Amino acid sequence: MQKAGFQHTEYAQIMVHLCRAEILISLIFLAHGTTCPGYPTEAEYQSTCHMNTVSAIVSLLTGAMGLGAVHRYRWRTMLILWLVFCIMSAVGSLLAVITTGIWLDHYSKMKVRTAIGNGLSGFMLLASVALGVCFILTAVMICHYWNSNTTGYQPVQKIAKRARSLRRRLSRAKSCDKKDARPPTSNPEDKGYHIV
Repeated sequence: MQKAGFQHTEYAQIMVHLCRAEILISLIFLAHGTTCPGYPTEAEYQSTCHMNTVSAIVSLLTGAMGLGAVHRYRWRTMLILWLVFCIMSAVGSLLAVITTGIWLDHYSKMKVRTAIGNGLSGFMLLASVALGVCFILTAVMICHYWNSNTTGYQPVQKIAKRARSLRRRLSRAKSCDKKDARPPTSNPEDKGYHIV
C-alpha cells in the first residue's frame, strides 16, 4: 500500500478539528442513547435513543479512523475506508435527524411538556445536523485532497493541457526526424545556389 502523505498538507489541522468535533458530539449522543433518560413508554423517544446509539458508534469509529489517517496510518486504502465511513456516518446522522424530528412532532402534541424537554430535544436535533455537516465536510476535504494529489484524478483542463503539450512534443520530434532523414544532395541548385 502506498502512503498518501496526508500529514504534509494544509488539510491536516482542519481535519483534526473536524475529527475531534465528531468524536465529542458522538460521545454525547452515545451517553444519551445508552441512558435514554425520561419517557420510557414513548416509542418515538425510545427509537430516537436507539438511533442515537447506532449513529454514535459509527461516528466514533469514523472519527478515530480519521485521526489515525491524519496522524499515523497514511495509506490510500485508509483514505478510501475513511471516505466510506464518513458517508455511512452522514447517513446515520440523517436518520438521527429524522427520528428526532418525529419525536419533536410527537412531543409537541403531548399534554405534559416541559421547557427543559423542549430545549434538550431541539439541541439534540441541532447536534444531529451539526454532526452530519461535519462528516459531509470531511468527505469533501478527502475528495478534494485525492483530486489534487492523484494523477489519475486530475481536472479535465489539466489533462487537456497535458495532451496538447504531448502533441506538440510529438510533432516537433517528427519534424526533426524528417529533416534528419532527407538525403544529402551535391547539386548546388538544390541547395539554393544560383549559378550564373
